[in-house]
Amino acid sequence: MVTRPERIAFGVVSIAAWTGLGLQADVSFTTMLGSGLSLSDALIRFFSYFTILTNGFIAIDGTICALGGESRWTKSEAHTSLETCLAVSIFWVAVVFALLLRGLRHLEGIEIVADMLLHTVVPVLYLFYWGVFGSRHELHWFQACYWPIYPALYFIYALVQGWRTGLYPYPFIDAAHIGYERTLINGGCLLLVFWLGGFAFIGLGRLLHPSSRPVRN
Repeated sequence: MVTRPERIAFGVVSIAAWTGLGLQADVSFTTMLGSGLSLSDALIRFFSYFTILTNGFIAIDGTICALGGESRWTKSEAHTSLETCLAVSIFWVAVVFALLLRGLRHLEGIEIVADMLLHTVVPVLYLFYWGVFGSRHELHWFQACYWPIYPALYFIYALVQGWRTGLYPYPFIDAAHIGYERTLINGGCLLLVFWLGGFAFIGLGRLLHPSSRPVRN
């Protein structure tokens, strides 16, 4: 059963994510279109960031669940698995940003607000939501093996777009500067820690809710 507090939590997270995405889109598209970039290329570049995609998935899922309430989807094992995959993803968004990316760009005005929402506020809110609500149902250990498919597909997409345009979203996968060998090593390491993080989240969920029951479709 989807409780009222859970729907409120869904709503708060989705509002924060949509706000951050909206502010970042305003800044990014104004800059890119102003520099002469076509709308199609601007869209591709905007959605070339793992942060944008992950916050977008959280915003969409949170909105559906907040407005839809109790449904076959929200009660399904697939949705519980998706929520945990998103929790792992947004956790690494925050960690990688804090360790590797913070301070690389000078931000001003609403860019600062968008940056804080997407890299700090949404991760904190979503992880809190997951710890209280999303981790209540038991997950199977083998499900953690599926979750790296998302970052793996993103990694391939980012490399293809980088090869096509010469612009890579993150310095640690910038094959034009560090070479493909180092890029593939970095990508492999990130996928490994993502995979291990999935197991850690399943274990954490079982510690938080030791009496949880398996989800039924």
